[in-house]
Amino acid sequence: MLNNTRQGLLHTFLRHSDQWMEFIPELRNIWQRLSPVHQLLRNIVQAQNETSARQAIQAFENDLPNQTDSTFARNFVFSK
Repeated sequence: MLNNTRQGLLHTFLRHSDQWMEFIPELRNIWQRLSPVHQLLRNIVQAQNETSARQAIQAFENDLPNQTDSTFARNFVFSK
C-alpha cells in the first residue's frame, strides 16, 4: 500500500528498530513494554510473502483493541 503513514511507521519500526534505538535510546524501554504483542510483531517481520504479511498485520491490528484494556495500554500507550 502506497502512502500509508501507519504502515510505513510500522515497517520502519519493525525492520529498522535497532537503528532507531541507536538514536533514540528510550525506544528500548518502549520495545520492552510491547512484550504482550511481540509474537504478533514477529509474525509480520517473518512473513514469507505479501499475503502472509497482510494477514499478520491484520492480526496485529485486530489484537490491539484487546490489549487496550490490559497491561499493554497501561504500560505503553498511557505511560510517559
